[in-house]
Amino acid sequence: MQLLDDAAKGKVTAEEVLTDTICILVQVRDEKQTRMENLIATLSHNEEGLPLAAEEIVTLLRQHLACKHSSRLPVLMVAAAYEVASDRLSERALPLKGHNAADEQTGAMGDVEVCLTNDEQVVTIYEMKAKRVTRDDIDRAMHV
Repeated sequence: MQLLDDAAKGKVTAEEVLTDTICILVQVRDEKQTRMENLIATLSHNEEGLPLAAEEIVTLLRQHLACKHSSRLPVLMVAAAYEVASDRLSERALPLKGHNAADEQTGAMGDVEVCLTNDEQVVTIYEMKAKRVTRDDIDRAMHV
């Protein structure tokens, strides 16, 4: 604000204000980049570091699932479970559709669609939203 006030009073030129503003923005960008690199470095572990223990992973998942609007992680968890167990179940999850649009827009019947291993016919649908299943939902699934 002081720079703008000085420019209005003619104490500095508009070019000097622009130069100072760009310098400040570059400095903020560099600080942000350094902070991000440091955070990423603390997340990754090296050969000497230990990955999270199973209980720590469960705790992280539980904390995330307790958050409002945490529907994407449960979708990934169910899809991963089918990926791991597909041979024993003789079922597999179809590739996930985009999660930034309604199911009707993506052509999906639900968040995770499961079919038999040797078939493309969907036999199970998982929807992760906290909403009641309506008759229209069932009718739509039956006609696809």
